[in-house]
Amino acid sequence: MHNFRYESKFVFRLIDENECFKRFTDSGLPLKKHFPDRVVNNLYFDDHMYSFYLDNLSGISKRKKLRFRWYGDKKIDIIGNLELKLKDNNLGSKFVESNISIANIYENKFANLKHQILQQTNNEYLWMLLKQYLNPTIYNSYNRSYFLLDKGIRVTFDRLISSKYLRGSDRIASSMKIVDPKILIIEIKSDRANENLLREYLGKLAMTRTRYSKYASGLINSYRNGIFSNVQGE
Repeated sequence: MHNFRYESKFVFRLIDENECFKRFTDSGLPLKKHFPDRVVNNLYFDDHMYSFYLDNLSGISKRKKLRFRWYGDKKIDIIGNLELKLKDNNLGSKFVESNISIANIYENKFANLKHQILQQTNNEYLWMLLKQYLNPTIYNSYNRSYFLLDKGIRVTFDRLISSKYLRGSDRIASSMKIVDPKILIIEIKSDRANENLLREYLGKLAMTRTRYSKYASGLINSYRNGIFSNVQGE
């Protein structure tokens, strides 16, 4: 819980992706491929008041969100992790309940999905949080590339982000999809021990940090498209 790391996000136009790579190289910080590209899927949970979303929108420094994450294009018999993501300004950490198996995640009703996750959750706090207060709110998916800088500082590029607003539906497959193909999210992550080196690298890159949440953006895009109108969208 206390193993926090620094997380800095930057938002660009997707058409500028090659220029972003060049910015790293020109700054003396060439990116090294760390892991094969893969699809990241997230099922976000929130309470009926959208408290996690509103905390993000209002800029509260200490906030959290709960998600179920899995990788790849499989739609049945997937294995993922239940993650409680904690944020304290630019510091991030998380609780993780790993290796949760779900059958037919896109077609299964949300009540059954939640039941399957709860059955495999051993962490009492995560179990109580999900059981008593939270339900599926947003599903999103995107392509992620993984890179390394020196000293283990990690960089990810996220693109082709799509979202589905889930309230009012009973399963992921029947929810309306919204695609935002025009943006690129770059995130630079570092352990706290590398804080000074991270600051040096960020200074060389001269990029402007952006507060950005894929969960909050999914809700806002749903609001703008007339799908979600329960709370203010911007």
